[in-house]
Amino acid sequence: MIRINYTHPRPTNNGMTLIEVLVAILVLSFGMLGMLGLLMNGLKLTTSSNYRNIANIESQAMADLVRANARNLTLYNAPSDSSNSSCFSTSGCSSSQARVETEFSLWLDRLGTMLPSGSGTICRDSTPTGQTSGTPSDWACDNATGSQFVVKVCWNESRIATAPVISCVQSNI
Repeated sequence: MIRINYTHPRPTNNGMTLIEVLVAILVLSFGMLGMLGLLMNGLKLTTSSNYRNIANIESQAMADLVRANARNLTLYNAPSDSSNSSCFSTSGCSSSQARVETEFSLWLDRLGTMLPSGSGTICRDSTPTGQTSGTPSDWACDNATGSQFVVKVCWNESRIATAPVISCVQSNI
């Protein structure tokens, strides 16, 4: 019996597998960067939605407070934001004006805490626009006599937009 010793020639890869692995890692990393961008954009939009929800709740809360005290409605037209310490005692507020100013001051403190650069106003506006974005001049009130009372809440959304943007919501009283 004759034995034939046959050996297969060894294939030479010369680094082709390494290049394929590097290309696969490159494609995978671009995909992961794209997913990271989507995740970050989703977080920004969720934050914006949360701020808008807080602003709506706070504007409605103040509008309800003003409606509940309709007898002193004129005191709510652009009140000062000074709180009266007597309103925090058991004896109560010394006057309706002190109570209105204290309520307004506490509301402004809540807005500043809950919203970035959050602020608000209660005023008369003959052309209430609802929800706006832009600059504070977009939500300025004209204080025309006989016009409708509105509550406006605004905050800074510059971390979401490319330029500083002030977003506002308002509630009619």
